[in-house]
Amino acid sequence: MQDQQERSSDESVDYPRKDHEVDEVELIDLILVLGKRKKLIIGGTLICMLVTGIVGFALPPVYHVSSIIEIGTVERLGRDGMQQSALIEKPVSLLEKIQGKVYDEIIREKLGLKESEYPEIRTKNPKNTPLLEATIESPDKETALKILGHLNELIVRDHDELITVRKFDIENTVLENENEMALMVKEEASTKEQLLMNKKQKSHLQDQIDEVQERITELERYKASMDAKADADNALSLLLFNNEIQANKRYYNELQERLHFGLAQDASALRDKLNSLEKSKQSLLLENQKLKRYLDAFRDTWIVKKPRNSERPIRPRKGLNLLLSGLAGVIGSVFLAFFLEYLQGAKALRSEEDAHS
Repeated sequence: MQDQQERSSDESVDYPRKDHEVDEVELIDLILVLGKRKKLIIGGTLICMLVTGIVGFALPPVYHVSSIIEIGTVERLGRDGMQQSALIEKPVSLLEKIQGKVYDEIIREKLGLKESEYPEIRTKNPKNTPLLEATIESPDKETALKILGHLNELIVRDHDELITVRKFDIENTVLENENEMALMVKEEASTKEQLLMNKKQKSHLQDQIDEVQERITELERYKASMDAKADADNALSLLLFNNEIQANKRYYNELQERLHFGLAQDASALRDKLNSLEKSKQSLLLENQKLKRYLDAFRDTWIVKKPRNSERPIRPRKGLNLLLSGLAGVIGSVFLAFFLEYLQGAKALRSEEDAHS
C-alpha cells in the first residue's frame, strides 16, 4: 500500500524540461510554419521584386554631370600699399551668383529651354581652394552637358574681362613709363651734348685767358722798358700802356670768373641733371620690371574638368533595388506567414473552447 502511494506521488510530480528541449521544439515549430507557408513567402518575395523591376525599368535613367573650374588670380593693391595676388572673384561670391540664377536666363535663351525644363545646378567649393564644382543630375545628359559648358564659358568670359581691364591699366602704366624713359634718353643725349659744348667753351676760354695773359705780360714788359726811359715825351704813351694793361687785366678776371664760376657751375648742373635723369630712368625701369612680373603673375580662370557625365546612371539602381526589394519581400512575407499562423491558431483555440462549452 505504501509502495502504491509512493508510485502515485512520483507520477504526480511535474519535472521541468530543459531549455534546449524547449528551444528545439520552438525551432521545429518555426521551420514547420515556414514550410507550410513557403508559397506565400516565395510569392510575396517575387511580387515585390516584380513590382520593383517594373517601376525601375519604367523610370528614366538619371545621369550625374559635373564640371570643375579654377578661379584665376590678379595683382591688386593691398591695404598696406603693396601689390598682392588675389583671386579674380571669391568662390563664395561666385557660388551665390550661380545659386541666385544670375546665368540661368542667358543659358536658357541660348539653348531655347523653358524654365520648367531647366535643371537645378548644384555647386560646391572645396575648402581653402580656388576650385568650383558644378553638378547636374538629369535624365537628359546632353542638355546638362551643354548647360554646364555655357556656364563655364560665361564665368571665364566675365573673369577674362576683369583681367583685361586690370592688365590694361598695368600695361598702360608700363607704356607711359617707357615713353617717359624714351624722353629721358633724348634729354640725356641733349645734356651730354651741352656738357661737351661746355667743355669746348672752357677749352676755348682757357685759350683766351692764356692769350690775354701773354698780352698783359708783354705789355708790362714793354711798359717797364719805357719806365726806364721816362721823360716828358713818353708820359702820354706810358699812361696809354697802363690803361691798356688795366683793361686786359679786367678782361682776364672776367674770363677767369666765367671759366671757374659760370662754365664750371653750368657743367656741375649738367652733371647733376645727368645723374638725376639716370636715377629716374633706373627707377622707371625697376617699376616696369615689377609691373611686368605682376603681368606674368596673372592667371586666367580655366576649366580643370570639362563637363562630363557618368558612364552609368546614378539612379535608379536596378540591381540594388531588386536586391533590397527581394530582402524586404522575404522579411515581410515571413512576418505575414507567422501572423496568419497566429490567427489560425487563435481561431482553432476559440473553436475548441466553444465546443467544450
